[in-house]
Amino acid sequence: MSSVVSKDQIETNGDLQITNEFSREYEGVAGREIEGKLVLCANTDTRFSVQFTEQPLLPDPNKKSQDENKPLDYKLIAQSDCKACHNIERKTIGPAYIDIAKKYTNNEQNIALLTAKIKNGGSGVWGPQVMSAHPQTPEEDIVEMVNYIMDLDAEEEARIQAEKKNSPENLDYVYAQTDLEEADLLPGVIAKIYLYDFDLNCLRILSRSLSRFMLKSFPAFMLRATT
Repeated sequence: MSSVVSKDQIETNGDLQITNEFSREYEGVAGREIEGKLVLCANTDTRFSVQFTEQPLLPDPNKKSQDENKPLDYKLIAQSDCKACHNIERKTIGPAYIDIAKKYTNNEQNIALLTAKIKNGGSGVWGPQVMSAHPQTPEEDIVEMVNYIMDLDAEEEARIQAEKKNSPENLDYVYAQTDLEEADLLPGVIAKIYLYDFDLNCLRILSRSLSRFMLKSFPAFMLRATT
C-alpha cells in the first residue's frame, strides 16, 4: 500500500501480516509505504479500511503534461503545502482562497501584507488556527502565489471599480441622526429602503400608505408623503 497516513490508520478484522514498512515524502507531504499480505476471514466478511494521504506520494506521469501550460503562480501554489489547510472555494482548516481574495482589495499594500503573513506565519485574522511560517520559500515565489489568490475575484473587483467610476462625483454623504423622532421630520418625505440580493419584479403593498414600484436590480424605495 502506498500513500498511507500511518500504520495505526489501518483497520481490519483479518490477519494483516506486514513484511516491510518505510517512510515516503513527495511534494511536501509525508506518509508510509507498507508491504505485506492480508489473510481473509474464513467464516465472515473481511473488513479492511485505511486512511490515505491527501495526495499520492508517487509521481503522476500525466501531471506534468496537464500542468505545463498553467501559469507560474498556479504551479507554485499547487506544489506548496498550502493545500493542506486551504481550498479554493471552501473553508477547511484555514479560509478558502476566494474568501481571502474578497477580504483584501488587490493592491500593492495588501500583496505586501499577505506576503509577510505567509513568510512569517501567524494567527488571529481568521480564527485561532496558526499558519506555519515559510522562511525557506523565496519571497518572489510567495508574491506570485499571493497574486494567484488575489486574482480569484478579479471580475468582481473590476465590477465594483466600474460602478465607482460611473458614480456621480463629489457626493456628500451625511450620517443619519439617531436621536430624531418621526414627528421631527414633518412635514416632509419618509423613505423606507429595502435591499435585496436578487432581481425584483414587484413589491407587495406593505401598508395602505405605501406605493408599489416595479423595480429590477435596484434597491427598493418605499416613499410616502407626510404633512
